[in-house]
Amino acid sequence: MNNPLKWLAWTLLIVVACWLFRTSDHQAAHWRGAYFSMAANLTPTGLFLVDTVEINRFDQLPAIGQTAYRFHRSPAHQRTEYRLMQVGYGYICALARRLWPFMGDGQAVVVLQVVVHIGCCLWLLPTGFWACNRRPGLLVAGYGLCSTRP
Repeated sequence: MNNPLKWLAWTLLIVVACWLFRTSDHQAAHWRGAYFSMAANLTPTGLFLVDTVEINRFDQLPAIGQTAYRFHRSPAHQRTEYRLMQVGYGYICALARRLWPFMGDGQAVVVLQVVVHIGCCLWLLPTGFWACNRRPGLLVAGYGLCSTRP
């Protein structure tokens, strides 16, 4: 693995794979909006409460506007329970909102995903790259598990 040409070949392969599988699309606004609204209206009870009016407003924004949009806590009479999806990702959105309160909800989630991804890579690199001769699948498996697409 000390061969620079081999490193260059692997790097080019990864770059080509990233280019082939790139996407500029996001998840549907109703899907993301429900989770962002739940994060803004988070309650200790664990209920998935959303503001459908704000989700519809979010849906009307252009893609760049959706990324920078920050949901607000809605009045109690405007919130409704949403039962179509699991609440787990809403807690991730809530964590991202609290870590980066100056960003839009979409931006905060992407930054959280990137930070987790880089942290996992830094954790795997010492055990992956330098131990590839003994455990070649460790880095690839770990990278696949830690990869996230915004």
